[in-house]
Amino acid sequence: MNAITSIPARTEQAAEIAASWQHAMRQYAIATAAYQEMVARERAGDNIDRNEDDQVVAVQEKAHTALMTTPAPDNAALLWKLEYLFSGDGQGSVDPWSLDFCAQTIADFRRLLGGNAATTNAWQAACEAELAAKSAADQFYAEHVRPVSVAHEEGKASADEVTIQEDAVAPLYDAHYSTVAVMMTTRAPSAHAVLRKLRTGLRNGFFDGSDQGCAALEHIAGDLARLTGEA
Repeated sequence: MNAITSIPARTEQAAEIAASWQHAMRQYAIATAAYQEMVARERAGDNIDRNEDDQVVAVQEKAHTALMTTPAPDNAALLWKLEYLFSGDGQGSVDPWSLDFCAQTIADFRRLLGGNAATTNAWQAACEAELAAKSAADQFYAEHVRPVSVAHEEGKASADEVTIQEDAVAPLYDAHYSTVAVMMTTRAPSAHAVLRKLRTGLRNGFFDGSDQGCAALEHIAGDLARLTGEA
């Protein structure tokens, strides 16, 4: 499966996540409305049956738990979860939610907001390696290949001398190309990183229809799916 044919599968998965969230939110809204109605009746002086009270509370708590443990399809859904978790207890403190209860929310913001420190550090290392390799190759070219090429154009150097210098710089550009390949397969921590991947790949002719180029596009498709919440 290549970068293009995998997009419909990811889109379908994203649609399923969105549908699950919408269903859980509807159930939560219905249960919360029933709970609020019961509270209003109690305040109005109605005598609420204890079994009814327990049942309404249980349904509302179950719907709430189901919603919080449903993956957030986008940043708006994640914001809803975070605002709920940090809404407080009305007395200046945040409710002591358990880690199990918050686990899905943590997974959501890692997925939607660009990963963790390890991802960022790996990306930065890949970028630094690519820049260093490119700088070394370009510097050698400027100091050795270009002068001989100019001299050859002026009749002051032979074609063999040009070939010798071009052969000497080739391993440096090969090394740079290898760092580009590493960058392409390193998880992008942000949309800006994906843009850098695309620009670097285009600038270096990486997306040439080869297996390596197609694999790079597959990784980029995966980055976009993850960062947009479609993974």
